[in-house]
Amino acid sequence: MPDGTSFEFVRTPADPARDPSEMVFTAQPGGPAPPPHVHPRQREIFTLEEGDFELLLDGDWRKLAPGESVAVEPGATHTYRNEGTSTARVRTVHEPGLSFEQYIRELHATAAEHGVTRITPAMAARMAVIWRRHSETIQAGPLPIKIAFAVLGRVGPLLGLHPTRPSAS
Repeated sequence: MPDGTSFEFVRTPADPARDPSEMVFTAQPGGPAPPPHVHPRQREIFTLEEGDFELLLDGDWRKLAPGESVAVEPGATHTYRNEGTSTARVRTVHEPGLSFEQYIRELHATAAEHGVTRITPAMAARMAVIWRRHSETIQAGPLPIKIAFAVLGRVGPLLGLHPTRPSAS
């Protein structure tokens, strides 16, 4: 990503409806994070491998220590941040994988094409469209974000704010 965040898929599900998806990502100090969201049908397990990392789970921030894991059950509102001084390296597993990998690839392609280093209103509109496409995988958490993303997901494209489809590889 333009902000220095990286994503590496280490396990792609053979059957996305059943098998987990596994990814390692970095979170830069002070870098952007997704808005609070839910995975309606997926359990997500975060494991901090190194660095500074906090997880917001159902309204409470929890600082993870290296080696510590936290499971986020389907439907639980969560996000993360790195307010420390060192880059976090985090392993996540989504059970089942569903379209999580495609969602991340589309998000990456959009941020890279537009040079996004923080979530601007234009990027939020593009994200809202991506979230709508991958609603089995990700949905807005708190009601104000649900309303905002519902509006942005419909108005953004009318204003020419389209996400980028990743190139086939």
